[in-house]
Amino acid sequence: MDNYNENGNMPNNKENSPVENEEPHGVKDGIKAEENSFDVDEKHLAEVLKKRRENYNRAPLIIALFGMITSVFYGVGIIPSVISLIIGAVRYKRNKSKPLIWAIVISVCSIALSVCFISAVLYAGLLAKSVPVIPFEN
Repeated sequence: MDNYNENGNMPNNKENSPVENEEPHGVKDGIKAEENSFDVDEKHLAEVLKKRRENYNRAPLIIALFGMITSVFYGVGIIPSVISLIIGAVRYKRNKSKPLIWAIVISVCSIALSVCFISAVLYAGLLAKSVPVIPFEN
């Protein structure tokens, strides 16, 4: 009852009126906030999460490509290829995406290529031991 005057009416004075003293919606301390600030934050968060998910799915693909390139060097690429295959398969169970499928396919191909190079090097080594050395005569 302290907001009313002695006649029981609301005063016309804006200083005493509780409704008139309130700031409009979206204004805090005289500064108007952006109307869709929550939407902007959610959009930014969605973009950040999308980039992280892309990088998360792209890492096994990069490792698989590295394994494919290094598989021609005496089969050394079998190590990153196996790592990429394991990481890609585990992540594919959680999040099915094309980069993970490609990582699995490339890692399987590079494992096969590495096995071929390793077997070729071993076969050449065994062949070199089994062939007798014929000395050159002058």
